Amino acid sequence: MAINWVNISILRLSPNERHYGGLTGLNKAKTAEKFGEEQVMAWRRSYDIPPPAVNTTSEYHPSNDTRYSNLDFSENFTETLSSTSDRVRPYFEQNIIPDLKAGKTVILSAHGNSLRALVKHLDGIDESIIPNLNIPTGVPLVYQLDENMKVIPDDRAMAPLRGRYLGNQEEVKAMIAGVQGQTHATSSASTIKEIKARQIFDSRGNPTVEVNLQCFIFIMLLYFLILHYFVNIINSINTNRDRLI
Repeated sequence: MAINWVNISILRLSPNERHYGGLTGLNKAKTAEKFGEEQVMAWRRSYDIPPPAVNTTSEYHPSNDTRYSNLDFSENFTETLSSTSDRVRPYFEQNIIPDLKAGKTVILSAHGNSLRALVKHLDGIDESIIPNLNIPTGVPLVYQLDENMKVIPDDRAMAPLRGRYLGNQEEVKAMIAGVQGQTHATSSASTIKEIKARQIFDSRGNPTVEVNLQCFIFIMLLYFLILHYFVNIINSINTNRDRLI
């Protein structure tokens, strides 16, 4: 079962991933060809430059998602890292801080942009820096807060963060570098035509992989040819054995 969303009642106050508006569901390569790689990167990795909005006729408009049927959305909807931060911070203050003050240890599992929004608040990171902060997937990031709910800086933190990643720090750095490499990767029109897999934006705006249909058909034909070859060999062996008997 795929878990693609956070099951809570208030989307705007939740740590759900940023909504990419009109870019949601589009082929990344073709979008870059149409608008330019630089423009697409500006939409994806700026703090307050919104991508094109999606309207209510689109399946990707949140009002058409039955999970959010009790919420109101603007007719033309899109989000930036800034607007994502506007809903993540209240969620943190209203839902997480009370648990921390009660002495509980809280584990928050969220997405790349919603986590950026949260650490921007916790660490006071500048708007010009936060869009390019890469947070590796699946690596625990631990923060300790004092009685005033202010971050206690950890000596092992990787700037500009003041919390620390658990695990082998060199491996964590390599994972961060890997995310950065994906973000800054560029491709020419000729390369786009030659690749056998394409990146698309999924329903949450994240790049995913779409396997080329021709490549899939070729692999399946090759598989059946090899299977047919071995079946013929086995039949031939059985026939010769019968003759010997």
